[in-house]
Amino acid sequence: MTSKNNKKINPAAKTGWISHKRGYEMTQAPSIIKNIINYLIKERVAVTLYDKNYQSGTTIVFDVKDNKLLVDKPRDWIGIKRIRVVFKDAASLWNHFVTFVVSESKDTLFLRMPTELFMLQRRAHFRVEAPRDSLVTFRYNQKKCKLKIRDVSAAGMLMFEKKGNVPPLHGKEISEILISIPVMTKGPDMKLSKIRFTIPQGKVVRSVLDNDTDTEFFGVHFKAEGKEEARILQYVRQRELHLLRKGL
Repeated sequence: MTSKNNKKINPAAKTGWISHKRGYEMTQAPSIIKNIINYLIKERVAVTLYDKNYQSGTTIVFDVKDNKLLVDKPRDWIGIKRIRVVFKDAASLWNHFVTFVVSESKDTLFLRMPTELFMLQRRAHFRVEAPRDSLVTFRYNQKKCKLKIRDVSAAGMLMFEKKGNVPPLHGKEISEILISIPVMTKGPDMKLSKIRFTIPQGKVVRSVLDNDTDTEFFGVHFKAEGKEEARILQYVRQRELHLLRKGL
């Protein structure tokens, strides 16, 4: 079975949740989608509408008629046709679906009923994809090492480098971990900066070799503490929302 964009879809998605890319679970089950929509309406859950160049204030889905969602029209609405609807469910997990604006009135948007729903996977420490050029330095066996970072959470990271450029690390303890992530500063004079996190020590708990790219990946578990843990959690939440806006 394939979707309209010719991507293969697991038939199990028609009856339940399946694992999807970038840390999401996905469903195409009509009953699940209907229940979620009913929850949004009954509980008047705040939703946000996104496009690449637009973010609404919070609004609500207040009814369903003729298989269309009725949404309270945001005051700053700019007439977008394809939108991403983002909200938190009863378990405080981020959900989203992509749909189209069929029509609109003075105070209401009429949206096509979604056919797919995405939810961030239930993980104690959700990992987010790190921006390009994110780096980590650490000390192992009295030597300083530098690797690139694929993803990061408050409890670990996935780092990588070309095979042969780093010593065997699987099962090894590392120390003096310094994570460096590029970010854009806020305000009128936006510029590239870096945010840094310092963790005393960690352990490489898994390693995988990608033969196609000759790249080694290393999963690291660490324990950030105090203010540093709070800073990492704040970054992960901000990055998570950024990726939701982009639709990754």
